[in-house]
Amino acid sequence: MNLREPDLLHGLSNAADRVKAVCSPDVSDEVDRTVSESLESWNKSQKSLRDLCERYTHALNLWTVYRKNSDVVNEWVDVQLHSLSNLPAEEVRHQVEVRIYAMYYNCEFTITSY
Repeated sequence: MNLREPDLLHGLSNAADRVKAVCSPDVSDEVDRTVSESLESWNKSQKSLRDLCERYTHALNLWTVYRKNSDVVNEWVDVQLHSLSNLPAEEVRHQVEVRIYAMYYNCEFTITSY
């Protein structure tokens, strides 16, 4: 049996109406309170789950951006290391300093542009 949310909520209200039709007013009031509390609890749970799904979706999007950027950085480092592999040590030191400064400047520019 595969019931959907509206069917279940409608079924709860219908069952409560049938019970209230044969009960005393105080029992009928208690049934109304119980149904109202159940519906309120359902709506809160539904909202909490929706919010949780949105947070997980946001986290997944951030992770995707991180992985993409991490791959780009790793590729850039590999290229830089390969281009330095045949240079003398002093030239490597100079090139590393220049490239680190350029990378730092680009990061600063990117951050300030946001």
